[in-house]
Amino acid sequence: MAAKKKTAKKAAKKVAKKAAKKVAKKITKKPTAKKVEKKAAAKKAVKKSTAKTTAKATEASAPAAKKTEAPVVKAKPATLSGAEPVKKKAKKKKKRVTKAQQAAMEEQEVLNKKWENLYTKAGQIKSAPYNMRSSYEAQTGLEHKVLGWGFILSNKNDRLEVLFESGIKVLISNYK
Repeated sequence: MAAKKKTAKKAAKKVAKKAAKKVAKKITKKPTAKKVEKKAAAKKAVKKSTAKTTAKATEASAPAAKKTEAPVVKAKPATLSGAEPVKKKAKKKKKRVTKAQQAAMEEQEVLNKKWENLYTKAGQIKSAPYNMRSSYEAQTGLEHKVLGWGFILSNKNDRLEVLFESGIKVLISNYK
């Protein structure tokens, strides 16, 4: 009797596996070309019909919308006294600048103007590429990789005071 139960269980498992395979085949089965064409045609028909109905609806509603439009009037808020409320103006906060900051800003503006004048005359002034091992003379042009074009204001103890667009910088020269 135990042998019969085992064979019955095995047979049931086999049947279940076959049924599962059939279901899997149906799921993975690709639709035929005719079915795909029918679905595509049905989608196109639906799109055309909806496009026609929306176009008709907009044409029909456009003249009606023009007739029924009324000017929009903003309601004024009611007050206890009946007078219009007074609007408070927002004050803009001004940044406070100290005298030292103001002087520094003015000095920077003067330096920028000076640099612009020198840069316009840069065609007449020889400018050499900057190298810290080279020596330079005052009142000549200098081309720095990062800072750009600059004008050497002074050369004291192999320290170059150079006017760049961003301000005065000190560079090393004649380095050994």
